[in-house]
Amino acid sequence: MKNKKSIKITVVDRNKSKHISYKVFQCNMKWLEKVHKTIGICQSTQSDSRWSANQEKDYLSSTFNNRAPSIFTLLDVDECLKNCNNKRVRDYFNKFKKAGIRYLNHDSNNRTNSLIKFFFEGKSAVHGETFWTESANGECVKWEVPGGSKFKDFSSEHQEEIKNTLKITVGMYDRISVEQAKLLFLGLQRGTHLNTPEKRNAEVSDICETIRNWASVNLKDQDTCNKKLNSMFTNLQLNRRGADSWGAWTAFHGLYGYMEKDFGGKMDEKKLHQAYQSGSQFDLDHKKAKSVLDDFRRNWIDPHENLIADMKDGNKLNKTAIMDLCILTHWYGPFKNAKEEERSNFIKDYIDTFKRLRRKKTLFKTSEKGDRRFTFCGLYASTGSDRTEVRISQIVKELDKSYKSVSSKKSKIEVCNYNYDNGITPVELVV
Repeated sequence: MKNKKSIKITVVDRNKSKHISYKVFQCNMKWLEKVHKTIGICQSTQSDSRWSANQEKDYLSSTFNNRAPSIFTLLDVDECLKNCNNKRVRDYFNKFKKAGIRYLNHDSNNRTNSLIKFFFEGKSAVHGETFWTESANGECVKWEVPGGSKFKDFSSEHQEEIKNTLKITVGMYDRISVEQAKLLFLGLQRGTHLNTPEKRNAEVSDICETIRNWASVNLKDQDTCNKKLNSMFTNLQLNRRGADSWGAWTAFHGLYGYMEKDFGGKMDEKKLHQAYQSGSQFDLDHKKAKSVLDDFRRNWIDPHENLIADMKDGNKLNKTAIMDLCILTHWYGPFKNAKEEERSNFIKDYIDTFKRLRRKKTLFKTSEKGDRRFTFCGLYASTGSDRTEVRISQIVKELDKSYKSVSSKKSKIEVCNYNYDNGITPVELVV
Protein backbone atom coordinates (compact mmCIF):
# COMPACT_ATOMS: atom_id res chain seq x y z
CA MET A 1 0.00 0.00 0.00
CA LYS A 2 1.38 3.36 -1.00
CA ASN A 3 2.18 5.84 1.74
CA LYS A 4 -0.22 8.69 2.00
CA LYS A 5 1.18 12.14 1.30
CA SER A 6 1.52 14.17 4.47
CA ILE A 7 1.13 17.89 4.86
CA LYS A 8 3.92 19.52 6.87
CA ILE A 9 3.06 22.59 8.92
CA THR A 10 5.75 24.71 10.57
CA VAL A 11 5.46 27.94 12.54
CA VAL A 12 8.00 30.45 11.16
CA ASP A 13 9.15 33.77 12.58
CA ARG A 14 7.03 36.49 10.96
CA ASN A 15 10.07 38.46 9.87
CA LYS A 16 11.47 35.41 8.05
CA SER A 17 8.22 34.32 6.42
CA LYS A 18 7.20 34.81 2.81
CA HIS A 19 3.61 35.50 3.73
CA ILE A 20 1.75 37.97 1.47
CA SER A 21 -0.96 40.10 3.00
CA TYR A 22 -3.60 42.33 1.43
CA LYS A 23 -7.03 43.84 2.07
CA VAL A 24 -9.90 44.58 -0.30
CA PHE A 25 -12.18 47.57 0.18
CA GLN A 26 -14.37 50.00 -1.76
CA CYS A 27 -13.63 53.69 -1.95
CA ASN A 28 -15.23 56.63 -3.67
CA MET A 29 -13.72 59.42 -5.75
CA LYS A 30 -13.23 61.52 -2.57
CA TRP A 31 -10.65 58.97 -1.40
CA LEU A 32 -8.94 58.99 -4.80
CA GLU A 33 -8.94 62.80 -4.70
CA LYS A 34 -6.95 62.70 -1.44
CA VAL A 35 -4.36 60.15 -2.51
CA HIS A 36 -4.00 60.41 -6.30
CA LYS A 37 -0.88 62.62 -6.13
CA THR A 38 0.87 59.98 -4.03
CA ILE A 39 0.18 57.10 -6.44
CA GLY A 40 3.16 56.07 -8.55
CA ILE A 41 4.28 53.19 -10.75
CA CYS A 42 7.23 50.86 -11.00
CA GLN A 43 8.44 50.90 -14.60
CA SER A 44 9.13 47.16 -14.48
CA THR A 45 5.41 46.42 -14.27
CA GLN A 46 3.53 49.46 -15.59
CA SER A 47 3.77 51.95 -18.47
CA ASP A 48 3.01 55.63 -18.08
CA SER A 49 0.00 55.28 -20.36
CA ARG A 50 -1.31 52.71 -22.86
CA TRP A 51 -4.89 53.80 -23.45
CA SER A 52 -6.17 56.09 -26.19
CA ALA A 53 -8.54 58.95 -25.36
CA ASN A 54 -11.42 56.85 -26.65
CA GLN A 55 -10.50 53.91 -24.40
CA GLU A 56 -10.41 56.29 -21.43
CA LYS A 57 -13.91 57.52 -22.33
CA ASP A 58 -15.13 53.93 -22.57
CA TYR A 59 -13.83 53.23 -19.08
CA LEU A 60 -15.48 56.39 -17.72
CA SER A 61 -18.77 55.20 -19.23
CA SER A 62 -18.40 51.88 -17.40
CA THR A 63 -17.54 53.67 -14.15
CA PHE A 64 -20.53 56.01 -14.34
CA ASN A 65 -22.81 53.05 -14.99
CA ASN A 66 -21.35 50.79 -12.26
CA ARG A 67 -19.96 48.34 -14.83
CA ALA A 68 -16.31 48.59 -13.76
CA PRO A 69 -15.82 46.27 -10.77
CA SER A 70 -12.20 45.30 -11.59
CA ILE A 71 -9.87 45.62 -8.60
CA PHE A 72 -7.27 48.41 -8.50
CA THR A 73 -4.10 46.62 -7.29
CA LEU A 74 -1.93 48.89 -5.12
CA LEU A 75 1.08 48.26 -2.86
CA ASP A 76 1.08 50.35 0.34
CA VAL A 77 4.69 51.55 0.55
CA ASP A 78 4.61 52.58 4.23
CA GLU A 79 2.95 49.35 5.38
CA CYS A 80 5.27 47.17 3.30
CA LEU A 81 8.26 48.93 4.87
CA LYS A 82 6.78 48.41 8.33
CA ASN A 83 6.15 44.69 7.74
CA CYS A 84 9.35 43.72 5.90
CA ASN A 85 12.86 43.54 7.40
CA ASN A 86 14.64 42.23 4.33
CA LYS A 87 17.22 44.80 3.19
CA ARG A 88 16.48 44.36 -0.51
CA VAL A 89 12.76 44.82 0.06
CA ARG A 90 13.33 47.90 2.23
CA ASP A 91 15.68 49.44 -0.37
CA TYR A 92 13.04 48.85 -3.06
CA PHE A 93 10.20 50.52 -1.19
CA ASN A 94 12.37 53.29 0.30
CA LYS A 95 13.24 54.39 -3.23
CA PHE A 96 9.56 55.18 -3.85
CA LYS A 97 8.98 56.64 -0.38
CA LYS A 98 11.77 59.18 -0.94
CA ALA A 99 10.09 60.16 -4.22
CA GLY A 100 6.88 60.98 -2.32
CA ILE A 101 5.02 57.83 -3.46
CA ARG A 102 2.71 56.24 -0.87
CA TYR A 103 0.96 53.73 -3.17
CA LEU A 104 2.54 51.73 -5.99
CA ASN A 105 0.05 51.04 -8.79
CA HIS A 106 0.68 47.43 -9.74
CA ASP A 107 -2.07 46.59 -12.25
CA SER A 108 -4.47 49.51 -12.74
CA ASN A 109 -2.50 52.46 -14.04
CA ASN A 110 -4.62 53.08 -17.16
CA ARG A 111 -7.83 53.04 -15.14
CA THR A 112 -6.33 55.31 -12.47
CA ASN A 113 -5.08 57.78 -15.09
CA SER A 114 -8.53 57.87 -16.73
CA LEU A 115 -10.20 58.82 -13.44
CA ILE A 116 -7.53 61.36 -12.46
CA LYS A 117 -7.60 63.09 -15.85
CA PHE A 118 -11.38 63.46 -15.76
CA PHE A 119 -12.14 64.17 -12.11
CA PHE A 120 -9.08 66.10 -10.93
CA GLU A 121 -7.14 67.47 -13.90
CA GLY A 122 -9.90 68.44 -16.34
CA LYS A 123 -7.96 66.91 -19.24
CA SER A 124 -10.59 64.52 -20.59
CA ALA A 125 -14.29 64.38 -21.42
CA VAL A 126 -17.01 61.73 -21.54
CA HIS A 127 -19.08 60.19 -24.29
CA GLY A 128 -22.72 61.27 -24.22
CA GLU A 129 -23.94 59.51 -21.07
CA THR A 130 -27.19 58.58 -19.40
CA PHE A 131 -26.53 57.06 -15.99
CA TRP A 132 -28.21 56.56 -12.64
CA THR A 133 -27.18 57.23 -9.06
CA GLU A 134 -28.90 56.70 -5.74
CA SER A 135 -29.33 59.65 -3.38
CA ALA A 136 -28.75 59.49 0.38
CA ASN A 137 -32.50 59.10 0.98
CA GLY A 138 -32.74 56.17 -1.45
CA GLU A 139 -34.12 58.03 -4.49
CA CYS A 140 -32.90 57.02 -7.96
CA VAL A 141 -31.53 59.96 -9.92
CA LYS A 142 -31.19 59.97 -13.72
CA TRP A 143 -28.31 61.96 -15.23
CA GLU A 144 -28.19 62.92 -18.92
CA VAL A 145 -24.77 64.26 -19.83
CA PRO A 146 -23.99 65.61 -23.34
CA GLY A 147 -21.00 64.18 -25.22
CA GLY A 148 -17.76 66.09 -24.70
CA SER A 149 -18.71 67.21 -21.18
CA LYS A 150 -15.88 67.71 -18.69
CA PHE A 151 -16.15 67.46 -14.93
CA LYS A 152 -16.00 71.23 -14.57
CA ASP A 153 -19.28 71.42 -16.53
CA PHE A 154 -21.07 69.88 -13.53
CA SER A 155 -22.20 72.23 -10.77
CA SER A 156 -20.20 72.17 -7.53
CA GLU A 157 -23.07 70.42 -5.78
CA HIS A 158 -23.27 67.76 -8.48
CA GLN A 159 -19.49 67.29 -8.47
CA GLU A 160 -19.56 66.50 -4.76
CA GLU A 161 -22.50 64.13 -5.19
CA ILE A 162 -20.75 62.20 -7.96
CA LYS A 163 -17.43 61.99 -6.07
CA ASN A 164 -19.27 60.60 -3.07
CA THR A 165 -21.36 58.15 -5.14
CA LEU A 166 -19.03 56.58 -7.71
CA LYS A 167 -16.85 53.84 -6.26
CA ILE A 168 -13.90 51.66 -7.17
CA THR A 169 -12.66 48.43 -5.56
CA VAL A 170 -9.09 48.47 -4.23
CA GLY A 171 -6.85 45.51 -3.36
CA MET A 172 -4.19 46.98 -1.05
CA TYR A 173 -1.06 44.91 -0.38
CA ASP A 174 0.67 45.68 2.94
CA ARG A 175 3.20 42.84 3.00
CA ILE A 176 4.97 41.62 -0.15
CA SER A 177 8.56 41.13 -1.34
CA VAL A 178 10.08 42.36 -4.61
CA GLU A 179 10.06 38.84 -6.09
CA GLN A 180 6.50 38.25 -4.94
CA ALA A 181 5.40 41.57 -6.45
CA LYS A 182 6.86 40.47 -9.78
CA LEU A 183 5.04 37.12 -9.56
CA LEU A 184 1.84 38.95 -8.62
CA PHE A 185 2.09 41.11 -11.74
CA LEU A 186 2.79 38.16 -14.03
CA GLY A 187 -0.09 36.23 -12.46
CA LEU A 188 -2.47 39.11 -13.05
CA GLN A 189 -1.55 39.11 -16.75
CA ARG A 190 -2.31 35.41 -17.25
CA GLY A 191 -6.02 35.96 -17.75
CA THR A 192 -7.33 35.40 -21.29
CA HIS A 193 -8.84 38.37 -23.07
CA LEU A 194 -12.12 37.93 -24.90
CA ASN A 195 -11.64 37.05 -28.56
CA THR A 196 -13.81 38.51 -31.32
CA PRO A 197 -16.48 35.74 -31.35
CA GLU A 198 -16.74 35.93 -27.54
CA LYS A 199 -17.36 39.67 -27.74
CA ARG A 200 -20.07 39.10 -30.38
CA ASN A 201 -21.64 36.48 -28.15
CA ALA A 202 -22.33 39.15 -25.53
CA GLU A 203 -24.82 40.93 -27.82
CA VAL A 204 -28.47 40.67 -26.77
CA SER A 205 -30.20 39.90 -30.08
CA ASP A 206 -32.19 37.18 -31.80
CA ILE A 207 -29.40 36.42 -34.28
CA CYS A 208 -26.88 36.00 -31.46
CA GLU A 209 -29.15 33.56 -29.63
CA THR A 210 -30.00 31.73 -32.87
CA ILE A 211 -26.36 31.18 -33.86
CA ARG A 212 -25.33 30.25 -30.32
CA ASN A 213 -28.11 27.66 -30.00
CA TRP A 214 -27.53 26.23 -33.49
CA ALA A 215 -23.79 25.84 -32.86
CA SER A 216 -24.48 24.17 -29.53
CA VAL A 217 -26.85 21.58 -31.02
CA ASN A 218 -25.16 20.95 -34.37
CA LEU A 219 -21.46 21.48 -33.70
CA LYS A 220 -20.83 20.89 -29.98
CA ASP A 221 -23.30 18.52 -28.31
CA GLN A 222 -22.00 14.98 -28.88
CA ASP A 223 -25.53 13.55 -28.87
CA THR A 224 -26.92 15.85 -31.57
CA CYS A 225 -23.98 17.27 -33.54
CA ASN A 226 -22.75 16.17 -36.94
CA LYS A 227 -19.49 14.34 -36.20
CA LYS A 228 -17.75 15.64 -39.33
CA LEU A 229 -18.58 19.24 -38.52
CA ASN A 230 -17.65 18.73 -34.88
CA SER A 231 -14.25 17.30 -35.84
CA MET A 232 -13.34 20.55 -37.63
CA PHE A 233 -12.89 22.28 -34.26
CA THR A 234 -10.41 21.80 -31.44
CA ASN A 235 -11.73 21.70 -27.88
CA LEU A 236 -10.31 25.18 -27.33
CA GLN A 237 -12.16 26.52 -30.38
CA LEU A 238 -15.39 24.93 -29.19
CA ASN A 239 -14.93 26.45 -25.74
CA ARG A 240 -14.11 29.89 -27.13
CA ARG A 241 -17.00 30.33 -29.57
CA GLY A 242 -15.12 29.18 -32.67
CA ALA A 243 -18.12 27.06 -33.69
CA ASP A 244 -20.42 30.05 -33.22
CA SER A 245 -18.17 32.14 -35.43
CA TRP A 246 -18.25 29.52 -38.20
CA GLY A 247 -22.05 29.35 -37.97
CA ALA A 248 -22.34 33.16 -38.11
CA TRP A 249 -20.14 33.54 -41.20
CA THR A 250 -21.72 30.57 -42.97
CA ALA A 251 -25.25 31.80 -42.32
CA PHE A 252 -24.37 35.35 -43.37
CA HIS A 253 -22.69 34.39 -46.64
CA GLY A 254 -25.40 31.84 -47.35
CA LEU A 255 -28.06 34.53 -46.95
CA TYR A 256 -26.42 37.53 -48.58
CA GLY A 257 -23.35 36.43 -50.50
CA TYR A 258 -20.14 38.28 -49.69
CA MET A 259 -21.55 41.82 -49.76
CA GLU A 260 -24.86 43.38 -48.83
CA LYS A 261 -25.89 47.02 -49.07
CA ASP A 262 -27.62 46.89 -45.69
CA PHE A 263 -24.26 46.20 -44.05
CA GLY A 264 -22.16 48.85 -45.75
CA GLY A 265 -20.43 46.70 -48.37
CA LYS A 266 -17.99 43.86 -47.91
CA MET A 267 -18.04 42.17 -44.54
CA ASP A 268 -15.24 41.94 -42.01
CA GLU A 269 -15.21 41.06 -38.31
CA LYS A 270 -16.15 44.60 -37.26
CA LYS A 271 -19.16 44.75 -39.60
CA LEU A 272 -20.26 41.25 -38.58
CA HIS A 273 -20.29 42.44 -34.97
CA GLN A 274 -22.50 45.35 -36.01
CA ALA A 275 -24.74 42.91 -37.89
CA TYR A 276 -25.10 40.95 -34.64
CA GLN A 277 -26.75 43.88 -32.89
CA SER A 278 -30.46 43.98 -32.19
CA GLY A 279 -32.54 45.45 -35.04
CA SER A 280 -29.96 44.87 -37.80
CA GLN A 281 -31.04 43.17 -41.03
CA PHE A 282 -29.18 40.01 -40.02
CA ASP A 283 -31.01 40.07 -36.68
CA LEU A 284 -34.38 40.50 -38.42
CA ASP A 285 -33.47 37.56 -40.70
CA HIS A 286 -32.45 35.25 -37.83
CA LYS A 287 -35.04 32.60 -38.82
CA LYS A 288 -33.76 32.62 -42.40
CA ALA A 289 -30.21 32.32 -41.09
CA LYS A 290 -31.18 29.21 -39.14
CA SER A 291 -32.86 27.77 -42.25
CA VAL A 292 -29.65 28.26 -44.25
CA LEU A 293 -27.70 26.25 -41.69
CA ASP A 294 -30.40 23.61 -41.13
CA ASP A 295 -30.92 23.02 -44.86
CA PHE A 296 -27.19 22.73 -45.46
CA ARG A 297 -26.74 20.13 -42.75
CA ARG A 298 -29.89 18.18 -43.64
CA ASN A 299 -29.44 18.10 -47.44
CA TRP A 300 -25.68 18.25 -47.98
CA ILE A 301 -23.73 17.24 -44.88
CA ASP A 302 -25.63 14.46 -43.08
CA PRO A 303 -26.38 12.33 -46.19
CA HIS A 304 -22.80 12.67 -47.48
CA GLU A 305 -20.82 12.83 -44.25
CA ASN A 306 -18.70 9.78 -45.09
CA LEU A 307 -17.83 11.17 -48.51
CA ILE A 308 -16.42 14.31 -46.91
CA ALA A 309 -14.86 12.57 -43.89
CA ASP A 310 -13.09 9.89 -45.96
CA MET A 311 -10.79 12.37 -47.65
CA LYS A 312 -7.11 11.87 -46.86
CA ASP A 313 -5.52 14.27 -44.40
CA GLY A 314 -3.70 16.33 -46.99
CA ASN A 315 -6.90 17.08 -48.88
CA LYS A 316 -9.48 17.31 -46.10
CA LEU A 317 -11.98 20.09 -46.49
CA ASN A 318 -11.23 22.62 -43.79
CA LYS A 319 -13.85 24.71 -41.96
CA THR A 320 -13.73 27.48 -44.52
CA ALA A 321 -14.01 25.05 -47.44
CA ILE A 322 -17.17 23.61 -45.86
CA MET A 323 -18.50 27.16 -45.51
CA ASP A 324 -17.76 27.77 -49.20
CA LEU A 325 -19.71 24.63 -50.08
CA CYS A 326 -22.69 26.07 -48.21
CA ILE A 327 -22.37 29.32 -50.16
CA LEU A 328 -22.38 27.40 -53.44
CA THR A 329 -25.50 25.45 -52.46
CA HIS A 330 -27.34 28.78 -52.14
CA TRP A 331 -25.79 30.83 -54.96
CA TYR A 332 -24.31 28.56 -57.62
CA GLY A 333 -26.95 27.43 -60.10
CA PRO A 334 -26.10 23.71 -60.53
CA PHE A 335 -25.69 23.21 -56.78
CA LYS A 336 -28.62 25.42 -55.84
CA ASN A 337 -31.00 23.53 -58.15
CA ALA A 338 -29.51 20.08 -57.54
CA LYS A 339 -31.86 17.16 -57.05
CA GLU A 340 -31.30 14.83 -54.14
CA GLU A 341 -29.70 12.11 -56.25
CA GLU A 342 -27.30 14.63 -57.87
CA ARG A 343 -25.82 16.08 -54.68
CA SER A 344 -23.32 13.29 -54.11
CA ASN A 345 -21.76 13.89 -57.54
CA PHE A 346 -21.74 17.63 -56.97
CA ILE A 347 -19.84 17.18 -53.70
CA LYS A 348 -17.31 14.96 -55.49
CA ASP A 349 -16.89 17.65 -58.14
CA TYR A 350 -16.40 20.26 -55.43
CA ILE A 351 -13.80 18.10 -53.64
CA ASP A 352 -11.90 17.51 -56.90
CA THR A 353 -11.96 21.24 -57.62
CA PHE A 354 -10.72 21.98 -54.11
CA LYS A 355 -7.81 19.53 -54.57
CA ARG A 356 -6.81 21.02 -57.94
CA LEU A 357 -6.82 24.57 -56.66
CA ARG A 358 -4.84 23.64 -53.54
CA ARG A 359 -2.02 22.36 -55.75
CA LYS A 360 -1.76 25.59 -57.73
CA LYS A 361 1.01 28.05 -56.85
CA THR A 362 -0.76 31.00 -58.48
CA LEU A 363 -0.92 34.16 -56.35
CA PHE A 364 -4.34 35.79 -56.18
CA LYS A 365 -4.88 39.48 -55.43
CA THR A 366 -7.64 40.48 -53.03
CA SER A 367 -9.21 43.88 -52.43
CA GLU A 368 -7.57 44.12 -49.00
CA LYS A 369 -5.47 47.21 -48.33
CA GLY A 370 -2.03 47.05 -49.90
CA ASP A 371 -0.90 44.91 -52.79
CA ARG A 372 -1.49 41.64 -50.97
CA ARG A 373 -1.45 38.36 -52.88
CA PHE A 374 -2.13 34.85 -51.64
CA THR A 375 -1.94 31.29 -52.87
CA PHE A 376 -5.30 29.53 -52.94
CA CYS A 377 -4.44 27.91 -49.58
CA GLY A 378 -3.60 31.34 -48.17
CA LEU A 379 -7.09 32.56 -49.05
CA TYR A 380 -8.50 30.20 -46.40
CA ALA A 381 -6.98 32.18 -43.53
CA SER A 382 -10.00 34.50 -43.45
CA THR A 383 -13.77 34.12 -43.73
CA GLY A 384 -14.23 37.84 -44.46
CA SER A 385 -15.59 39.02 -47.77
CA ASP A 386 -12.29 40.00 -49.41
CA ARG A 387 -10.78 36.52 -49.55
CA THR A 388 -14.12 34.72 -49.76
CA GLU A 389 -14.85 36.66 -52.95
CA VAL A 390 -11.63 35.47 -54.59
CA ARG A 391 -11.97 31.86 -53.39
CA ILE A 392 -15.52 31.55 -54.69
CA SER A 393 -14.61 33.15 -58.01
CA GLN A 394 -11.82 30.60 -58.58
CA ILE A 395 -13.98 27.65 -57.50
CA VAL A 396 -16.83 28.76 -59.78
CA LYS A 397 -14.48 29.17 -62.76
CA GLU A 398 -13.18 25.63 -62.26
CA LEU A 399 -16.66 24.18 -61.81
CA ASP A 400 -17.92 26.05 -64.88
CA LYS A 401 -15.31 24.24 -66.97
CA SER A 402 -16.60 20.89 -65.72
CA TYR A 403 -20.26 21.62 -66.29
CA LYS A 404 -19.67 23.21 -69.68
CA SER A 405 -18.18 19.96 -70.96
CA VAL A 406 -20.78 17.57 -69.57
CA SER A 407 -23.51 18.29 -72.06
CA SER A 408 -23.94 19.70 -75.53
CA LYS A 409 -27.51 20.84 -74.77
CA LYS A 410 -28.01 24.46 -75.81
CA SER A 411 -30.13 25.33 -72.82
CA LYS A 412 -29.50 28.20 -70.44
CA ILE A 413 -29.26 27.65 -66.72
CA GLU A 414 -28.57 30.05 -63.89
CA VAL A 415 -24.95 29.37 -63.13
CA CYS A 416 -23.99 31.92 -60.54
CA ASN A 417 -26.02 34.39 -58.57
CA TYR A 418 -22.86 34.93 -56.57
CA ASN A 419 -21.13 37.42 -58.83
CA TYR A 420 -17.54 37.87 -57.69
CA ASP A 421 -16.96 41.21 -59.40
CA ASN A 422 -19.94 43.48 -58.92
CA GLY A 423 -22.09 42.14 -56.10
CA ILE A 424 -24.95 39.71 -56.37
CA THR A 425 -26.50 39.68 -59.84
CA PRO A 426 -27.64 36.71 -61.97
CA VAL A 427 -25.10 35.40 -64.48
CA GLU A 428 -26.07 32.99 -67.21
CA LEU A 429 -23.90 30.60 -69.17
CA VAL A 430 -24.82 28.43 -72.16
CA VAL A 431 -23.98 24.79 -71.46
